[in-house]
Amino acid sequence: MSIEKIIKGIKIIDLHELDDDFSGIKDEKLITLAEKTLDLKFPDDYRFFLQVLGCGDIGGREFYGVIDSDFINSSIPDVVWITLQERFESGLPNNYIVISDTGDGSYVVLNYIECDEDKIMIWTPGINDPNTSFDRYYSDFGTFFYDQIVNLI
Repeated sequence: MSIEKIIKGIKIIDLHELDDDFSGIKDEKLITLAEKTLDLKFPDDYRFFLQVLGCGDIGGREFYGVIDSDFINSSIPDVVWITLQERFESGLPNNYIVISDTGDGSYVVLNYIECDEDKIMIWTPGINDPNTSFDRYYSDFGTFFYDQIVNLI
């Protein structure tokens, strides 16, 4: 169902001719390399997003993803680069990847481990207590993506 939300979001972008700047289709080998570099497996809905859109922005909302295989000499919106940076500099737990920002110094992060709880959280770097540094945000990536698009029209 979450992948369907991404498809609906893309249809809204096309229907309303929204000004978007996504990098486009990404090869499966690049996505697998990103997973290996981060030592994880992306959830199906986020993997689908990477396959069809890669990364990019629309209406000021940036969605981090994969650009190319140079994860070290990169920058935002490269999900591997920013996640590795935040793991090293701010102690982001290894079960999260950074998928967007909030504009106020916090990040939108995705918990890639299968769980019954919300997978998308708002994370505020610099707060050492995990009970207060993470706030629940969305149940899955597809719903998060769709809602961001709907809020633009």
